[in-house]
Amino acid sequence: MPGKYLTIPEAALLLKLSQQATYQAIKRGSLQTKTINKKQRTTLEWVSDYKKFRFDKNRINFVDGKPLFDKELGEFSARNASELLHWTRQKMFSQIRNGNVKASRKGTYYIIQDDELKRLMDIEFIKRKDRTYVEKQNRALERQQEKEKMKKGLTGNF
Repeated sequence: MPGKYLTIPEAALLLKLSQQATYQAIKRGSLQTKTINKKQRTTLEWVSDYKKFRFDKNRINFVDGKPLFDKELGEFSARNASELLHWTRQKMFSQIRNGNVKASRKGTYYIIQDDELKRLMDIEFIKRKDRTYVEKQNRALERQQEKEKMKKGLTGNF
């Protein structure tokens, strides 16, 4: 049986968080609570557990007790997708805001579906392939120009 129950504002003070952030932690399932007389309460033990595991990604990635990003369903976080695409997170969020990347919201997180991620990977592959093709063409053109300069230099010396 847990010890003394705390109100959510009291827990927020102990955690040095706003009440809203504390309620979000409860909604995510990161901070354990119990409903007593139709009001949510927590304990010192649960608050200390939350402090210990606050930045543990395995505990944070839950909303209402369900996994936030279910890879079996083909759901990826914006952070995971940006790592797979070798993009910065800023670029990913910019692309989402501009509408170039289709993403849905779940809580405060963006979810990118597997088919959208595959589409982006294909586009990135083509861009990289085009970039290397253009670079090869430029190098070949530079070599051709050097050969022409050498020929002109050889004919001009005689």
